[in-house]
Amino acid sequence: MANGGKQAAWAFHDATKLSYINLLTKPPLYKSYPGLTQIPLPQAKPPGMPALKAVSGPASAAAGPLDLQAVAQLLHYSAGLIRKSVSASAGEVHYRAAASAGALYPIELYLVCGSLPGLAAGVYHYAPAENALTQLRTGDFRGNLAVAAADDSLASAPATVVSTAVSWRSAWKYRARGYRYCFWDNGTLLANLLAAANSLGQPARVLAGFIDEKVDSILGVDPEQEASTCLVPLGEGGVSQPAVVSGLPPIDSGDLGFSDPIRYPESDLLHAESCLVSAQEVSKWRGQAP
Repeated sequence: MANGGKQAAWAFHDATKLSYINLLTKPPLYKSYPGLTQIPLPQAKPPGMPALKAVSGPASAAAGPLDLQAVAQLLHYSAGLIRKSVSASAGEVHYRAAASAGALYPIELYLVCGSLPGLAAGVYHYAPAENALTQLRTGDFRGNLAVAAADDSLASAPATVVSTAVSWRSAWKYRARGYRYCFWDNGTLLANLLAAANSLGQPARVLAGFIDEKVDSILGVDPEQEASTCLVPLGEGGVSQPAVVSGLPPIDSGDLGFSDPIRYPESDLLHAESCLVSAQEVSKWRGQAP
């Protein structure tokens, strides 16, 4: 072919271009639990600390109780719905407190807590669109979470936020690379959570290693569609530690609003091989983590 010919260039672009995205197949941005009662959260108050100080400064000396208002603050400024707009090309776009690649928001938040002022002990799912909590389990399961994390301190922490990733939300647009985007979004959201906790004077830290199957079981999620990613214990730990609840009954895994997502074997294999299956593996991984 003569130098300057266009055929090779056109052939290359045709062979490597991505297909147009069908907006009709876009997975919903929110998980729901039809038939379960939602507990409305109070409206979040403006943060009492400038953003830069919340991100980098020490915790406030005047720490308030970890009550329902504080929970509402933490969840809203981590994953809350801020506003909506309509785009001719993308349809209705939702803007959340933490930015997300493609505004697809693959990260869900759950709360595992003991009895808090204004909130009974239980396992809850955060519903950003309604600014509400859906109670999935009744009772204190912090001991179970501590076993799953191989970390006894989680049993005495007043509450722990658990993040999960619904990978198909990102993979719908980004294909196999969507698995990467889930963790970018997870980090962005948890950075907001840590800053919000700092502004309230609430101790918080991130645990990324745990027995995946046990955490998934506590939340009742379907690991084929949704996977636990991080644990964030909140507040000052107490003296008493709840007992481990044996024989966890299965619960409703919720409605993600889609069926038969496209599977990407390389992502599935990576996730399967990164799961930890025992307390010994968690401890070993934690010792190797930077």
